[in-house]
Amino acid sequence: EVPVYLLNWNLQQVMTAGTGASAYSYLSRDLHLAGKTGTTDDLRDSWFAGYGEDRVVVIWVGRDDNQSAALTGAEGALQIWAPLVRDLKVRSFAPQQPDGVETVTIDLENGQRSGSGCTGALEIPYAAGHAPVDALPCKGLGSPLNWFKKIIR
Repeated sequence: EVPVYLLNWNLQQVMTAGTGASAYSYLSRDLHLAGKTGTTDDLRDSWFAGYGEDRVVVIWVGRDDNQSAALTGAEGALQIWAPLVRDLKVRSFAPQQPDGVETVTIDLENGQRSGSGCTGALEIPYAAGHAPVDALPCKGLGSPLNWFKKIIR
């Protein structure tokens, strides 16, 4: 249960902040999905596999002569996947965090604990007892007020 939750969380991050983010040029940002792009060597194959609450959709784009399609997973397959998922009205996917998961704020630059609201920090779920222990002070607070204060100094 815990490993499946962590995998789903990571695949949802692909959609919101990674190679799958361009799907939201076709989809509502309120739709929570999980997915993964893929590209083979020499851009021969472009694929995207993703899912919501009720459907799994996989798209492959390539050539049957094994020559380069010249497309990454995000440039090719994802651009077909996203409008298809929209038209299929795939339902949003929001798994409940199970017992045995702890959420910790992490500085994305160095992987150590950080304070919530710090610049460059993100809340990340871990299997209980496996989160980083070392912590660093904030590099700065990420609020608009603090950003504005930096500009006028």
